[in-house]
Amino acid sequence: MNYKNYKPSGIEWIGEIPEHWEISKLKYSVKHIVSGGTPSTSIVDYWDNEKGIPWVSISDISKSNGILIQTEKKITLKAINDYNLEIIPKGTILVSIFASLGKMTLLNISAVVNQAILGLIANDSILIVSFIRYYFSFMENYISYYSSENTQENLNLTKIKNLPVILPPLSEQILIANFLDDKTSKIDSLIEKKKKLIELYKEERTAVINHYVLGQHLLSIDNSQLTIDNYPLSINNYQLPKHWEVKKLKYVLSIKSGDGIKSEEIDFEGTYPVYGGNGIMGYSENFNSDKLDIIIGRVGAKCGNVRLVDGKKWISDNALVAKVFEGFDHKFISILLESINLNSLANQNAQPLITGTLVREKVVCVPQKIEEQQQIVEYIEAETKRIDEKIKRTEKEIELLQEYRTVLISEVVTGKIKVIDNV
Repeated sequence: MNYKNYKPSGIEWIGEIPEHWEISKLKYSVKHIVSGGTPSTSIVDYWDNEKGIPWVSISDISKSNGILIQTEKKITLKAINDYNLEIIPKGTILVSIFASLGKMTLLNISAVVNQAILGLIANDSILIVSFIRYYFSFMENYISYYSSENTQENLNLTKIKNLPVILPPLSEQILIANFLDDKTSKIDSLIEKKKKLIELYKEERTAVINHYVLGQHLLSIDNSQLTIDNYPLSINNYQLPKHWEVKKLKYVLSIKSGDGIKSEEIDFEGTYPVYGGNGIMGYSENFNSDKLDIIIGRVGAKCGNVRLVDGKKWISDNALVAKVFEGFDHKFISILLESINLNSLANQNAQPLITGTLVREKVVCVPQKIEEQQQIVEYIEAETKRIDEKIKRTEKEIELLQEYRTVLISEVVTGKIKVIDNV
């Protein structure tokens, strides 16, 4: 339902508002706007993560999911006094003015903020906190209009104070906030259910791959029960096919490090992809392989990741390149390597890495015939395609729900939709 009469707001991105609503500036609509700062990190007496006062950073806002209940760091009263910082009360709206411009959260604890954040302390006789939350959620998409034109968008206190604010009567603010609390909580609940559904689909996808590529489930083959105790497998107990072979990877493939490449030879516009420890790291005009290769990340937190790549490319010395021997299917072996978690072979140093020697000694179980390997690959590809389509469809549903949530807030806080008291 719409309101009977509307008037121009005078602001393009707000459009018309109900005739009895007002447009004001933020500085006239809140009680107080609080800025913050960052005490010197080199002075130990300024920081106390056990007994100190919560200190809010942009990172804390980003992780808060709309309501901030804790911070990563805490500061002392000495830091607050020395830097003339103000402790902001629970119930304050926090808005980022640097970096994640316009990102907003509700402070659910008493805290101090850094210089990239402002605290908006509400004047409940003019503008209630719950309405401000939804208004800033709507305005986040437009707040960049008021930012400084430099490399990184930011706002200063003066610009924040002069931001336009829509002022419905207090009774309508309460109605609007209650209505949006109800609607958005239902939407958020539905989104969370769909996210959990995606996780279940991903688990199903992994289970399908493991069941078939690790021999835990066969496509009409006789099985025999074997365990770790009587067969040298590096995986948990499961039904092992009689006709599959248990062997070290050195009898399945050759493996070596890639080749070094100078940083000046890598850019973003080269002809051939350059593969490093975690996929493509840039492009080059040179290549060191034009074959179908299995590339394994050698260095970094994600070392052990596996990619099957065909065509011309440069495989750097941050990766291992595996060549599959005759009698083995590239796709099957690639899927198998993904399933056995090569990352578990990494050392525990500051810079994790795996070696070709460790990979070669890994024990696996493979079908004797390449035809069966290929049959398993075809089945896995069909099943994972089916699951991936369900994931994609569910992700689209989440996207549409998020869009509906955004539009609903926008339409309600600007008065395009009238909220009726059903009590």
